[in-house]
Amino acid sequence: MSDPDTSAQTGTIQQFYEALLKSDAYSAKNLTLFQDNVLKDLLPFVAKHVPFYRGKLAPVFRGDGSYNPANWSKLPILTAAELRNNRESFRPTELPASHGAVARYVSSGSTGRAAAFYRSALSEVAQNAAHNRHYRAFNLDPQRNLAMIRAFDTTLARSRPVPADRSKIPWTAEWFAGGPPGIIHRLTVFTPVARQVEWLCGLGEVYLNTFPSNALAIARHVARHPEGKPHLLAILTAGEPLTEEIRRQCSEHLGCSCIDLFSNAECGVIACDCPLGNVMHVQSELCRVEILNRNDKPVRQGAWGRLIVTPLYNFAMPLIRYDTGDLVRAAGPCICGRNHLAIERGMGRPSNMFYLPRKNWFRPELDTAMMEVLLANNKWQLLQTGATTFALRYMPKNSDGKIDMRKLRAVLNRALGPATALEIQPVAALGPASSGKFMAISNRHQLPTYSGLMSTSLTTRSQ
Repeated sequence: MSDPDTSAQTGTIQQFYEALLKSDAYSAKNLTLFQDNVLKDLLPFVAKHVPFYRGKLAPVFRGDGSYNPANWSKLPILTAAELRNNRESFRPTELPASHGAVARYVSSGSTGRAAAFYRSALSEVAQNAAHNRHYRAFNLDPQRNLAMIRAFDTTLARSRPVPADRSKIPWTAEWFAGGPPGIIHRLTVFTPVARQVEWLCGLGEVYLNTFPSNALAIARHVARHPEGKPHLLAILTAGEPLTEEIRRQCSEHLGCSCIDLFSNAECGVIACDCPLGNVMHVQSELCRVEILNRNDKPVRQGAWGRLIVTPLYNFAMPLIRYDTGDLVRAAGPCICGRNHLAIERGMGRPSNMFYLPRKNWFRPELDTAMMEVLLANNKWQLLQTGATTFALRYMPKNSDGKIDMRKLRAVLNRALGPATALEIQPVAALGPASSGKFMAISNRHQLPTYSGLMSTSLTTRSQ
C-alpha cells in the first residue's frame, strides 16, 4: 500500500479504479481480450528493450511483428533462479514516458535474502486502484483509521522500532473516501503482542493491517485476556497463508472478519478475497495468471498447480510467465457471478507445507487453542526435518513449563501419523524473521524437485 495523497498520480488512480469497476462485469472472453490488448504493447517492448528476453519471445510474433495470442503457451516459463541470477538484465534500456518514474524497492522475501525490484509509476497506479476496488467490495469505510502492524525497516526494526504514529498519512485518497480519509497508525510487528493489543485499544475503532500469524497471536492473547479486547472493524491480511483456523480464531475472539489479499514483491497484487464466495479472485486486469501442472499444461478445476504470473503494467521490470513458487488450486465459477479466475483460499508453497509419501502434500490439522493449553501458552513452531521426521520447537517462559508431553505427543501423532518420528525441543527464541513473517508450519527438509512435486496429487487436510 503506497501513500495515495503523496503521489501526483491520484487522478490517474481514480480513472483506473473507475475502469476496474466497469470490468467487474466482463465476461471471461472479454477479460482475455483485455489482457491481450495490453500484451500486444508489452511484448514488443520487452523483446526490444529488455536484455534478458532478447530472442526468447519470438514464438508470439507473426511475420509482421504483431502479437499472436494463439502461441502464448509456447513462451518459456521464467524461474525464480533465472530472475535471481539475472536481476539487472530484466531492466529495460528505456521506458515509455507515459509509464512515469521508476521506484526501487528491496524486499527480504520469504527466504530472508535481500532482493531489489523495480516498479513504474503506472504499475503503482494499477496497484492502488486494485486496492481501492478491494476495499469497496467489502464496504470498508475509508474515513476510518487504519492500524498497520508490519515490519517497516527489516534491517533496523528489531533495534529501532518505528514510532506508533509517525505522521498523519492517509491510507486512501480523499476522492475515494468522499471526505477526509482515515489516517495510518504504524507499529512494528516486532513489538511484544501484549503491547500491540494495548496500543490497538488506545486507537478506538480501527481497521488492522497485519500478517496472518500476527493476527492469530493477537486473537490468542485476547482469548486469554478478554478484558483488553481492541475494537477492530476488520483485519486486512497479506504476506502469509491465511488459514481457516486463523479466520475462525479472529472471528471468535476479536469479533471481526479477516479480508485477505494475495500478492508478492515481484508481481504486486495477484488475487483478493471475494465478499460472497469462499474463493479469491485473480486481478485479471493487472496480471495474467496460469495454473499449470508438471507438464506446463493447465490444471483441471479442483487440482493443485504452480502459479504462473505475468504482470501487465510493470514495464520497469517485465516478467513474462513467472513461476512464483506458489501452489494454488483452481476453483470453479463463483457464486458472486464475476468471471475473474477464481482460486481456492488455501494456497501455499513447499516451505510451509509438509510432504509424506502416504499423504503427499498437506498441512497438519492442529487447533491453536488446544496447542496453547498443551504447551502452557508457550510460542511454538512445527518443522519437517527429514523424510519422516519432525521437530516441535517451543519457547518456554518458565523453567517448569508444566507441559504434558504425553498428551502433546498424542495430538501431534494424530496430525502427522504414527509412523513419523517427532522430537520436542525447547529453544531460546522463535522468529519472526527479519521480514516480520512467522511460519508456525515450516518445511526444512530437502524438498522434491518442482517437477516431482507436481507429479503428486496434492491434498490438504486443513487449510
